[in-house]
Amino acid sequence: MELYNIKTTNMKIYRYNTDEFTPAEIESFKPFCEKQTKNKSIQSITAHYFLKQLLSKHYGICINDIRLNYTSKGKPFYKDDLKFSITHTGSIVLIALNDKEIGIDAEIIRPINKSILKKTATEEEITMLEASHEFNTNFLKMWTVKEAYFKCTGTGITHPAGISVQKICRKYNVNTELRDNCVISSVSNK
Repeated sequence: MELYNIKTTNMKIYRYNTDEFTPAEIESFKPFCEKQTKNKSIQSITAHYFLKQLLSKHYGICINDIRLNYTSKGKPFYKDDLKFSITHTGSIVLIALNDKEIGIDAEIIRPINKSILKKTATEEEITMLEASHEFNTNFLKMWTVKEAYFKCTGTGITHPAGISVQKICRKYNVNTELRDNCVISSVSNK
């Protein structure tokens, strides 16, 4: 486990790599997962297990006593004083903790098919991305900010081409970093 400290907020990001766990260890995480998580990916199981471990440590209670609640849109929460968000890409699992609403997203840097631009970007963003010499990385920066924003607001991905990263940056704390061949973005309330 590695801890990323983000300079601009009180947020902490915990990093786990599923490749570092044996199949038996992953199996041992399953009883601590929510019912809807038990049959999901190794990354999802790992994320929920370590989220509960972090919540257990924060609140000083047994991990067995942690039961997540969900908003009507499916955003998980536990108590109001500690906000969290999880994401995974490849074998990397990230858990963000903050005292304000938070969303985090990560994507491995890879080739992106430009045909998805109209569904994901504003016209201004399309123009900037098409002129970029680092299209894949810049697209993933845009996309992870938008996905983190939707996680932060708890709305789910509703209409990514209808909101610009520029608008998100004006209203929220936004941080984007390149680590582990990934783009990692977080969005939190100011």
